[in-house]
Amino acid sequence: MKKFLKFLLIVFIWLLISVAIIGGGLLAGLELNVSLIILGSIFVGWIAFLLIRKIVINYRAKKKVEGLISVEESEKSSSNFNFSFAKTPLTNNFVSMTKLLKKSYLKVHGDPMYVLPWYLMIGKNGSGKTELLKNANLLSPTIDKKSLINTDCGLNWCLYNQAIILDTPGEFLATDSAANRNGEWLELLGLLKKHRPKEPVNGVIVTLSMDDLLADNSQKLIELGIEARKSIEQLMQQLHVQVPVYVIVTQTDKLAGVEEWVSSLNRELLTSPIGEINNDDLPVLNFIHEAVSNISERLKQLLLSAIREDSVSASLLLLPTKLEKIERHIATFSESLFQTNPYQKTPFFRGIYFVGDGANTKHELVGKEKGIFSNKIFTEIIPNERDMISSLISSEKVARTKRLGKTFAWNATFAAVIFSLYYIYNSDVSTLDKVINENAGNFEESAELPSNISAMYKYRSMVNSLQSNAWVPWFGLSGTPEFIGKLEGMFAERVQARLVEKTDQVFVKELANIFTRDTDVSEEKIVAYISTLVRRINIIDAYMDGESNDTLATMPAPYSYSDADFFGIQDSSVVDQLNTLYLQSLAWSTDKAMLRQEVLFLDEQLNDILVKSKDLAKWLIPWANKVAKSSEVRLSDYWSVGTGAINEDTIIAGAYTVKGKEVIDDFITQIKATQRYDDFLAKILPGFEEQYKKIYFDNWEHFAETFDNGSQKLNNRSEWLTIVNNLATGRNLFFNAMQLVSDQIAPYKDDPQLPAWGGLLFFYQEMLAYAPEEKTDGNSKMINKMALKLVGKAGPLGKALAKSGKKGLKAKKKMNKGGGPTVDERQMRLEEAGKLLGDYRLALTNFVYSAEVRSVSYDAISGLYMNPDNPAEGESNLSMAYTSLKKLQAIIGKENNENESFWKLYSGGIHFMQDYMMSESSCKLQDTWTNEFLTNLEGVAEYKLPGLAFGAEGLLWPFLENQLAPFVSERFGAGYVASKVGQIPYPISSEFLEFAARAKDGKQAKQAVYPVHLATLPSSTNLDSKYVIKETSIEMQCASGSTALVNKNFANSELFEWTESCSKVNLVINIGRFRLEHAYDGELGFPNFLADFKTGQKRFTPDDFPRESDRLREAGISFMDIKYRIDGQNSLLQALKSKQIAIPREIAGCWPDNQSSLSASIVQ
Repeated sequence: MKKFLKFLLIVFIWLLISVAIIGGGLLAGLELNVSLIILGSIFVGWIAFLLIRKIVINYRAKKKVEGLISVEESEKSSSNFNFSFAKTPLTNNFVSMTKLLKKSYLKVHGDPMYVLPWYLMIGKNGSGKTELLKNANLLSPTIDKKSLINTDCGLNWCLYNQAIILDTPGEFLATDSAANRNGEWLELLGLLKKHRPKEPVNGVIVTLSMDDLLADNSQKLIELGIEARKSIEQLMQQLHVQVPVYVIVTQTDKLAGVEEWVSSLNRELLTSPIGEINNDDLPVLNFIHEAVSNISERLKQLLLSAIREDSVSASLLLLPTKLEKIERHIATFSESLFQTNPYQKTPFFRGIYFVGDGANTKHELVGKEKGIFSNKIFTEIIPNERDMISSLISSEKVARTKRLGKTFAWNATFAAVIFSLYYIYNSDVSTLDKVINENAGNFEESAELPSNISAMYKYRSMVNSLQSNAWVPWFGLSGTPEFIGKLEGMFAERVQARLVEKTDQVFVKELANIFTRDTDVSEEKIVAYISTLVRRINIIDAYMDGESNDTLATMPAPYSYSDADFFGIQDSSVVDQLNTLYLQSLAWSTDKAMLRQEVLFLDEQLNDILVKSKDLAKWLIPWANKVAKSSEVRLSDYWSVGTGAINEDTIIAGAYTVKGKEVIDDFITQIKATQRYDDFLAKILPGFEEQYKKIYFDNWEHFAETFDNGSQKLNNRSEWLTIVNNLATGRNLFFNAMQLVSDQIAPYKDDPQLPAWGGLLFFYQEMLAYAPEEKTDGNSKMINKMALKLVGKAGPLGKALAKSGKKGLKAKKKMNKGGGPTVDERQMRLEEAGKLLGDYRLALTNFVYSAEVRSVSYDAISGLYMNPDNPAEGESNLSMAYTSLKKLQAIIGKENNENESFWKLYSGGIHFMQDYMMSESSCKLQDTWTNEFLTNLEGVAEYKLPGLAFGAEGLLWPFLENQLAPFVSERFGAGYVASKVGQIPYPISSEFLEFAARAKDGKQAKQAVYPVHLATLPSSTNLDSKYVIKETSIEMQCASGSTALVNKNFANSELFEWTESCSKVNLVINIGRFRLEHAYDGELGFPNFLADFKTGQKRFTPDDFPRESDRLREAGISFMDIKYRIDGQNSLLQALKSKQIAIPREIAGCWPDNQSSLSASIVQ
C-alpha cells in the first residue's frame, strides 16, 4: 500500500509539472508539440538520473560485500595468480582421477566428466564422513584406485554407479586452527572449475555427528555451522553456482534406543532413508521442526507395531522423545549454516537425513552391510536431484534486473501516459483528416436509387468508424463529440429524403397504375406492396413505443427481395443495405413528428390495397408457392432409388407445406400486428383459412394414398433390394413417409377437423415411444414412456384436461365419432400398440436378413396363396407382419374410407415385402420349371416329347399338383386360371395357362383305339404320262400286326384301328415300271398320313421321290393323285393336334436381369 501511494504521489507531481509546462507553453504562444517535447526531455533526464544513481548504489554495495567475505587476499592471490609449474599432490590426484574417468566406459554414455553427478562431502574430522560412504553398500566399479585414495592430500574419491562423491578432509574447512588447509579447499574448487566448467559440482553434503548433538554444546554447534558456511560461501564465490546442501546426521545408532529399534526392522526399512526434503522451501527452523516431527511420528507408528508383537524396553519407548529433544541442537547448527543476511547469498538448504552404523546391532540381516538408512540417500535421492544446480551470477542478475525493472516500470508508466495522450491527440487529428480526404464528394445525391443507397451506406460506415474512435476529452469536450451527433442527424434526414421518399413515390405510382388500369393484378405485386407497407408500419410503431435497436433488427425487414425490381435494384445485397439504412435512420432520427406523418401515409396506402384485393386465395396461395418453392414435396424425390419413372408423380405445392403455412401465417400476423384492420380481416380470413385447411389435408391424404406408386421407378432386382435393405433401418421409406406427413400436418394436430387418418398418424408417433428400436435415445424414450403412462393413468378426464383447451376437446370428440375404438380406448392400449409396432419391425428385420434367399420368399408366397383369406396364417415373416397388422387394427381401428391413407402408409412395408417376395417366388418357380421340367425334355426325340411332357403319365401333371398348386387352380369349363389374393392374381403367364388347358383337353380326349375306315377311289396321273397307276397300297404296322389296303382302281375298303403301339405307315405306288414308296415314320405315322389326306386325296410329284424323280420326268409323269374316302379320322386328328402343343419357355415373370435361358429345341 505504501508503494502504491508513493506511485500516486509521483504521478501527481508529474501531472503538476505537465500542466505547468503545457499551460505555460500555450500562454507563451508555443505549439503544443513544442511543449510536449520540453516535457519529454525533462522526463528523460529524470529517468537517466535515477538509473545512474542506482548503478552507483549497487557498485558500493558490491564492494562492501566483497570486504565482508572471509577470503584472505593471500589466498586469492594464490588461487588466482599462482603460475608455478610445480603441481601439488591434490592436483596430481585430481588429474589422475580425471584421466581414469576419461579412459573408463563412461565415455560411451557421453562426456565422462559429466555423465555422473559430482558431490562434495564436508565436515569435521570424526564426523563419520568416510565411514558413511564405506558402509553405505554402494556399488562401485572394479578399478584400481588405491593410489588415489591413500595420498598426501587426504582426498577420498567415492566412485559408484549413480554418482561421484569427493570426501574432503576436515582440515579443508575454513577454521582458525593451525592445521587449517583451507588453501587446498580453494585449490580443489579451482580444479573443479577448470575440469568441469559447465557443472562444477551438483551438491554439497555436510555431515554432523550424533556425538556433537548429544554433547549439548550449542556454541560448538554454532562454530561447526559457521565453518561449513564459510566453505560453502567460498564454493559459491569461486564456482559462481548455487547447489543444494544436504545435512546428514551420522552415528545415529549412538542415540539410546536406536540399536534396539534397528534390530526389529527388515532389510527394506534398513536401506530406506530417514529424513525430509525441503520441497516447500520452508525457513530453516520451520523445516527442521517439520522434519524431526515427521520422523518422530514415523518412529511412534513403528513402535506401536513392535509393542503388539514383543515387549520393548524403556529406552526404545523414549526414542521419539529423545529425538525431539535434539531438535533444538540440530536447529542451532542449521541456523548458523543457513543464516540469512543482506551481504551474502544464503546456501540452498535442500534436506536433512539421519544415518548410522549397524555393526553394534543384533540384526541378523546387517552382516557386512554396516550402514543403516544410508543406501538410498546416495543411490536414489541425491543423484536424482543433479539438475538443481543454478548459476549464481545469472540468479543475481535476474534479481537485479527485477529491481531495475520495477524502478523503470514506475517511471515508464508516467512517460507512457504523457506520450499516449500526445499520440492519441495526433491520431484524432489524423483520423479526421483521413475521413475528410477519403469521403470528399462521395455523398452527393444521384438520380438512381442504387447509387444513393451505396452513398448513404458509405456515409453510415463513416459515422460508425468515427463513433468507434476513442476521442480524447480535451479541455471539457464530452466522450462523444458533438459533431458526431450532427452527422447522425444529417444521415437520418438524407435517408428519408433520398431513399424512403423515392421508394414511396414508386409505390404510389405502381398502385395508381394497377388499380386504375390493370384488371388482372399479379400476386407478386400485391404481396410485395402489402408486406412492405405492413413491415414499415410495424417497425415505426415499435420504434415509437421505445423498442431497442436490437429488437427492431429482429423484426421482419421493411423491404424484401421481391421489391427490388420495382426500384431498379438487381442485387439482393443492395436490398439488405437499404434495410440497414432504414433501421439506422430510425435509431439516429430525432424528428418523431415526421415518423408519425409517415405512418399515416403508409396506413392510407395499405387500406386502399386491402379493400381492392379481398380474395386472399387468388393471390396469397400462388405467392406462397413461389416463396416456399424449395419446400415443395415430390413423391419421386423420396423414391430416389430407381431408373424408371412414376406414371403420375404426386406433388405437394410449397404453399401446402409447413414452410408455406409459416409464410402465410407470418404474412397475416404482420397485418394483424398493425392493429388497424381487425374488422376487415374478421370478414375474409375465416373462409380463406377453412378452404386452405381442406386443401392442405387433401394434398397430404393423396400423398399418403399414392406413396407406394414410387415402386414404379424400380426396374430390376438390385433396385428393389436397395429399398428392401433399408426396411430394417432408420431409412425405411414408409416409416419416414409417415414421419414426413406427421410433421407436415403438425400445425393442425389439435384442430377439431383433424381427419381420422391424421389422428392415427399422431397416435403412431406416441407408439414409437413404446416400440423397441435399436437406434433410440434410451433416456428420451424412458421420459416419453413415463409421460404417456401418467396421462394413461389419469383416465379419460385426465387426458381431457391435458389437451390444450376447448379446441383440443373438440378434436377429440370428432375423432371419437364413427366406428372403432375411441381416443381414450386407444390411449389405454398404447403400450400394447407399441409392442405390436415392434413386432412389425422385427418381421421386417427378419425379412431383410433372408431377402436374397428365394426359397424363403417362395414359401411365404405359397402360404399366402394357399390361405388368401387369411394372410396371417403361417410362420413366415410376411405372415408375422400381417399378424401384427391385424392385431393393431383390432386395437386402434380397422381400415375404412376415413383412415385408409394411414393404413396404406403403415402397411406399405408389408405390401412392398409382398411384391418383392412375389417376384422372387416367380423367379424360383421359373427356375423350378426350367430345372425340373424343361431340362428333362432336352435331348428327347421329337415324337416322344408330347407323351413325356403332357401324356397320361407326363411331367406336367405332377408339376401342376405340387409346385403350382398354390398359384394355379382349375376352373370348370375354363381350364386353368391364376390364383388370387384379394384382387391380386399370381403372375403366372397366360401362355402357360393355355398350354396346360390344351394339354388337359388332349389328355381327356385320348382313346385306347381309334377306328378309321378307308375306302379306295381311282388313282390318276397327268394325261400325257407314258404310264398309268396300276396299284396303290397303304400298310400300317402295329404291335398286334399289320393292316393293309390295296387299291387296284376298283372299290375296296379296310378298317384301320390305330393305337399307341402303332408306328410306321408305308404308301406304295406302282406306276408303269416304277415302284414308289412314301413312309410316315414314328408313332404318329398314321395320324400324319391322315393329316396329309385330310381332304381325301393328295397329289404327289416327282420331287416327293428324289431317287426316281429324273426317270419319272422322262416318263412324262408330272403328278400322281391318290384318293381315299376316309371316315372316323377326326378323333385321331384331334389327338394329333394335342400332341403338337408348344411347350412354353417361361411360365412366370421374373426380374428383367434374371431371365432363365432355355434351349430353343423345347418349343415345338
